Amino acid sequence: MEVWAGERFCHACCKCGYSNGTHVHFARRYNGRWVAADGAIPFNLDGWVSEGLGQECDGLLVRNGVAKEACVCAEEINELVR
Repeated sequence: MEVWAGERFCHACCKCGYSNGTHVHFARRYNGRWVAADGAIPFNLDGWVSEGLGQECDGLLVRNGVAKEACVCAEEINELVR
């Protein structure tokens, strides 16, 4: 799936502000309760698992020993391609 600037692809649900760069914000709920991306239940996107860095809206996605850090930049070091 490709996402284009201004295209709606989900319901806004997180409190970390707007995605104003080349990134998106994710949040999830289960039975009406917010679930931390780096909590006891892994947040897994096609094998990429979220790891927190101690601050809300900052972290890594890790798969097979490769880590991609959250950043407003669009560079190979943080790019995910499926």
